Amino acid sequence: MMALVPSNNGESDNRTAHNEKNRNDGINRNSVSSLSVNQFNARPSQDRTTYEQVYQIQQSRDRTSSNSNRQRRADGKTFVVIDTSYDNPPPENSAIQLPLIETHHSRPVSRNSISRKRSEPLGVLPLKHRHNLRNHKIPTSSEDAKQELLRLAACEFTASNVHTNLSRTHESMQRIRTYNRDEYDENAHRYEPKTNMDMEKSNYRSRKCTPGRLNSTYRFLGYNGKERAAIVIQSYWRGFCIRRVYEKFKKRKWAVRVITSAWSAYARRSQIRHRLKLTRQRQLEFFHRKQNELYENWPSIVSNRRMIVHLPSLGLTQSTRRSLTDLSLRESYQIGRLCELEDPNVDVIYVSPVDVTKEISQYYDKLINLRAMVEQGSEQSILSATNNVNERFKIIVPEALHSFPKHNMCLATLLKYSPKALKQIKSLIKDWPCYLVSGVSHIDDLYIAEYLDIPIYGCEPEASYLYSTKSGSKRIFKSSNVPLPFSEYDIYDEKHLLNGLAQLILDHLDIQRWLFKVDDQFDGLGVAYCDIAMHLPCYQNVVKEAEKLREVWSIKSVQKDYYRRILSELPDVLHKHTVYINKAQFNSWKGYLSVFLSQGGIIEACPPSNSITSLTVSLAIEFNGQYSLICAGDQLHAESQFSCWGLVFPQTSVDPKELNGYCALIAEQCKQRHIYGYVDIDFVTFIDAETDKQHLWVTDLSIGYSEHVSLFRVMKYITTGQFNSQSHSFTVQMKQPKQRLRNWQNGAPEYLISERNRFAIWSSRLYHTSLSAVHYSVFFQICRTHGVGFDVREKQGSIFTLLQGNHHDHIGMVTISETLQQTLSTFISNLNAIERELIKTTEAQGQHNFMLAVNDINNILDATQDNVSNVSLNTTTS
Repeated sequence: MMALVPSNNGESDNRTAHNEKNRNDGINRNSVSSLSVNQFNARPSQDRTTYEQVYQIQQSRDRTSSNSNRQRRADGKTFVVIDTSYDNPPPENSAIQLPLIETHHSRPVSRNSISRKRSEPLGVLPLKHRHNLRNHKIPTSSEDAKQELLRLAACEFTASNVHTNLSRTHESMQRIRTYNRDEYDENAHRYEPKTNMDMEKSNYRSRKCTPGRLNSTYRFLGYNGKERAAIVIQSYWRGFCIRRVYEKFKKRKWAVRVITSAWSAYARRSQIRHRLKLTRQRQLEFFHRKQNELYENWPSIVSNRRMIVHLPSLGLTQSTRRSLTDLSLRESYQIGRLCELEDPNVDVIYVSPVDVTKEISQYYDKLINLRAMVEQGSEQSILSATNNVNERFKIIVPEALHSFPKHNMCLATLLKYSPKALKQIKSLIKDWPCYLVSGVSHIDDLYIAEYLDIPIYGCEPEASYLYSTKSGSKRIFKSSNVPLPFSEYDIYDEKHLLNGLAQLILDHLDIQRWLFKVDDQFDGLGVAYCDIAMHLPCYQNVVKEAEKLREVWSIKSVQKDYYRRILSELPDVLHKHTVYINKAQFNSWKGYLSVFLSQGGIIEACPPSNSITSLTVSLAIEFNGQYSLICAGDQLHAESQFSCWGLVFPQTSVDPKELNGYCALIAEQCKQRHIYGYVDIDFVTFIDAETDKQHLWVTDLSIGYSEHVSLFRVMKYITTGQFNSQSHSFTVQMKQPKQRLRNWQNGAPEYLISERNRFAIWSSRLYHTSLSAVHYSVFFQICRTHGVGFDVREKQGSIFTLLQGNHHDHIGMVTISETLQQTLSTFISNLNAIERELIKTTEAQGQHNFMLAVNDINNILDATQDNVSNVSLNTTTS
C-alpha cells in the first residue's frame, strides 16, 4: 500500500520517508483517493502476504477516511493519495494501468507547489520516457508502486490526454482531472490550420506510445479483462440501441409536429369556412327579407322622398379582374348617376372609385347647376335652386382605395374594408328611405347592405353572375323564343368543342366565320374567331356535295363521312388560323383553349354579311313586375368590333315594335328567375345577301348598371327631354316667343312650346395620352375656342364627363344635335379639333383612339346619307 504523499514537497526522499512511516504504523490515517493496480504479467511466485496486508489497509482506510479528510483540510495542504487493492493475487500476463490522480484543494494552489513542467495539468505527475512497456513487473508493495509510477513518468505523454484507470474489484471506474485556473491557456484550445511540418510531427507522434493507445491496446488483457470488455460492449450496444430509438423518436416527433400543425390549420380553415358559410347565409336571409319589404313598399318609396346609394362596382370574377389594368377607370364610367337628381325626390350618395380632386368637384357642381339655366333658357343661375341641388348629392371616397394596389379589388370590396366611409354613409342615410344600387353585383354587396341596413335594388349576386355569362344568357334567350345566332354553349372539354363546331359547319355552310366566346370574360376580351370557309381544306368539297344532296343533306347518316373529315382537319386549322381579340392575354390556340375550357364558353355564328350593326337596349325591371325601356342605341366601335366604344342614341336600325317585343319576352324570363334591376341586352342586325331581308339576333345579356344608362341620365338631365320607348325617339320642349300684334302692348312675353327631336352620340372611352399634360381648365378653354360647348337655349352641343383626377388621359363626351347626320358630323369635328389643339399645346403626337372612332362614325354617316338619298328617290318616283 502506498501511503499519503504530500504535494507541498517536490522531493522524492521526503515522500519515501513519509510512506515508510505510514506503512510501519499500519497506516491509520488513510487516503483521500485510491489507485487500483490491475494485474498484468504477474507470476505465481510473488509474495501473497502483500495482498493480505493491502486488504487490511483498505479496511482501516474506510473507517478513518472521513477523519483524515477533515484533518488534512484543516492543515491546509494538498495530498495525492495512491491506493492499491487486491482481492486475489495477480495472475500471469497482467499489466498495470496508469493511475488516476485526485487532488483536494482547500485554497488556491501556488505556482511553487507544482512541477516546473508547465505543459502538464495540475495534479498529474510528470511522465518521462519508458522502455519495454509490455514486459514490466507488477509492484508488490507501495514503494514498488511508487517507483513504477516514477519510471512510467519517463514516457513523454501529453498530459492533457492522460486518463489513468485503475480498476477496483466490483466497483465502477472513477475519472478525475484537475487543473490550475491561473495557468489555463485559452490559445491551447484555439483551432489553427496545420502545416506540412505539423502533419509530419503528428504522424511521428502517432507512432509513439500514447496513453490512448496503451489504454485501448491493453485495457482488456489484465485482471477481469473479459468483464471490462463485456461492460464496454454492453455500453456501446446500449448506446447504439438508444441512439436508434432516439432517431426514431425524433422522426416520430417531427411527424407528430407536422401532422398536428396540418390538422390545426385544417381545423382553423374549417372553422373559418363554417363561420363564413353562416355569415353568407345570414346575409342572404337579410337580402331576401329586405327585398320583400322593398317589393311591398315600392310604390310608396318611388312616390316619396328617398335616397339612393350608388356603388359603381364591377363585381367580375377574380380571373377577369386580374386581366383588367383599368378596373377603377371602368367603374368611374358611371359618374353620370349624379344626374339622377332630375327627380326632386331623389338624393344621391355616390361612392367614387377614384380620387376626387377640387377641379372635378367644381365641374360637377356646375354641371348639376346647369339644369336650372336650361329650364330658364338663360345663362344666369338661380341661387336658391343651386344651393338646393348641391345639397342633394354627396361623393364618398373609401379610405382603402389605395390599400390593395396589387389585388385589383372591385369597389364593393374596397368599401367593405373602409369603416370610416361606411360610418359616414350610415350617418347620411339615417331616418331616410334608402336602397343600394351597384354596377355588376358582387358578394360583398350583401355585407354593405347588411351593415347599412338597406335593401339592394337588384338580384342576388349568384343569379347575376350565372345569367350574365355567355352560356347563362343563352338559356334565357332560348326559353324566350327570340331569334338567336347558331350556337353551341356550355362547352367545357375539347371533344365537345370540336364535335359541336364540326356539326355547326355541316348544318350551316353559309356561315364563313365562327366566334368563340369565354363565359366569364367582359367587354369582348374573351372573343376569338376563325374563318373556316377560307382555311378548312375540305370546305369547298363539302359545299359542292351539299348542293348535290340538298334534299337529303340534313340527314346525319349522309353527313357522317364529311363530319369525320372536318373533324380530322379542325385542330390544325384552329391552331394556325384563329384570331384573338385580346392579344395582350392570348397569343396561341393552346393558351386560349385552356382558359376557354376552364371557364366554359360558347361557339357562335358570325352574321353572314359585310354590313353588321350592333344594338344595345337598357331595361329597368322593377319589383312589381313592370319593366321600363331606358334607352336604345346603335353601337360604335373603335379598337374592336366586339367591344362597344359608344352609342348613337336613339337607335334607327331596327323597327321599334319588333325590338320592344323581344325585350318584353326577355324581361318576362328574367322576372321568372328573380332578376331585377338594370339589364342590358345586345342585338345584331344585318341584311342577308341572298334573301335581301333584315335579320335580328339576340347575342348577349348583362345584368347591372351600365355606362350607357349613366350617360343617358346626363343627356336627359341637361336637355330636360323625354325618351319615348314606343317610337324610340327623344324630344325636348323648346320655347319660342309669340309675335305680338302691336309693339305697344306691354306685359310679360308669351311663348309657344314646341317639341323637337334630339339625337346624341356618347362615349366614356375617349383616350389621348396628351390629355394628362393639360389641366382641365386649359382643356375647357381650348374647347370654347373651337366652339365645343353646350347651348343652353337650343339644348344642343357637347358635354364632358371627367373620369380621373391627377392622371386624366381618359374623358367622356356627349354630343347632342337636332338630326342624326348633324350629330355625327359634330362629334367628328369635335374629336379633330381636340386632337389638333392637344398636339399644338403639348408639342407631341400622343397615342389616342380618336381616329378609330372617327372611321366607324364616317361609315355610319355614309350609310345614313345613302338611306336618305334612297328615301328621297322613292318619294319622287311615287
